[in-house]
Amino acid sequence: MLGAVVAGAASCTVVLGDDFSVAGDELACTAGQIACADGATLLLCPDGTPVTEACPGVAPVCESGACVACTAGTTQCSGRDVQSCVNGAWTTTETCAIDCEAAACLRVTDIGAGVAHTCAVLSNGTVRCWGYDKLALLFLDGLTDPPEPDSFTTTPTPVPDLANAVAVDGGDAHSCALTSANTVVCWGWNGIGQLGTGNFADATSPVTVPLGTGATAMTVAVGHTCAVLDNGNVACWGLNETGQIGNGQSGSGSFVSSPFELWLGFPAAKVSAQNGHTCATISTAEMACWGSNDNGQLGVAGTTLSTTPLGVLGEGVTVMGTGEDHTCGEDLNGFYCWGRNTYGQVGVGVAGADVQTPAPVSAVSGIRHIEGGAHHTCAVGSNGELWCWGDDSLGAVGIGNGGNVTSPELLAALPPVTDVATGTNHTCALAESGEVYCWGFNNRGQLGTGDVATYVVPSLVQWH
Repeated sequence: MLGAVVAGAASCTVVLGDDFSVAGDELACTAGQIACADGATLLLCPDGTPVTEACPGVAPVCESGACVACTAGTTQCSGRDVQSCVNGAWTTTETCAIDCEAAACLRVTDIGAGVAHTCAVLSNGTVRCWGYDKLALLFLDGLTDPPEPDSFTTTPTPVPDLANAVAVDGGDAHSCALTSANTVVCWGWNGIGQLGTGNFADATSPVTVPLGTGATAMTVAVGHTCAVLDNGNVACWGLNETGQIGNGQSGSGSFVSSPFELWLGFPAAKVSAQNGHTCATISTAEMACWGSNDNGQLGVAGTTLSTTPLGVLGEGVTVMGTGEDHTCGEDLNGFYCWGRNTYGQVGVGVAGADVQTPAPVSAVSGIRHIEGGAHHTCAVGSNGELWCWGDDSLGAVGIGNGGNVTSPELLAALPPVTDVATGTNHTCALAESGEVYCWGFNNRGQLGTGDVATYVVPSLVQWH
């Protein structure tokens, strides 16, 4: 190949093949031949003298002597379609369920659920939420005039001013996200200090919690929030009536509006909370819980609350999770649950009396994630299988039983999942494919199905 300039024409670089040659300072060609002068200009030869012609807008790329729509190997977004350039033409290779951005489909990377709302983190770091917006503060999408209190949305709605989230979770009327900058941001109602800002001002868009150091994990309960800090401490803030903050205090009307740090003897690894108690694991693979204990959810004999951490389970704790009044965890000896068991949420084969100390749960092991709702429990297995049990009267277990499910049931209809999130009476799961399935009570659109119908088996979230 050789570069040359067309004599007497506008200066341009020419890619020469066998049909175009240089004679002195003139460029000669064989009549009727066509080449490319550059990436957007044709080089024509009507009578032996080359002339140039710009490619039209519908086919702006010059390639191999022809104006085509695109350059081989390139991709683009066209609406929600991902398109690849094949033989000079744009061809749709995938239609995105959510949206197309930077020539790729946006996908869900994390999910979290509150009492009656659900949120998802997308692959571009943004967050979308749906369901009950109790005080019209959870997901305003930049609206100038916020919706009336007690409003809800039945499809995912963007959270404004948040573009670097990696994890999300929800409470009753507030939500929080962990960001790629290792900060925690929260938004929503702040009447009991659950946003951790040191005041009680509500936030209609995410505000940064002043932790003083980075965070590596976080959890959101009905009225309080906790985070694992990079200094190894657990920090908690918000409602503290049952000692769930862990600061040695409790009592009616007790709350903490700024993060309170507590040291568990070794650096904390994970933290979980849903209602009035909190649990955490530490680097030595041990587990501790504190807070409400009316139903034995702390895992120690008796029902006395504890305002400071108490050890539970044995060595080698690999995973743990909390429900409203029950707790589960797995150690070297097996998978256990304890606490309130009115609806079989402890999973020991019967419903009724509380279980005050860890009881083995059969059929499940190798669990990598646990979540509990008000009266049900779900666990993700090592191969992506999802097991649920407990109160299925509103469909939260996902098997259409309509009653109490006292032992783990495999949701065989689901594809392999990576994450599960539980609200009070609903459940959502994130599939390995990036799709989100939800089921259970849906009176405020918390399933994201575009309606308020209750679904007793998993149903796909509708993004549009």
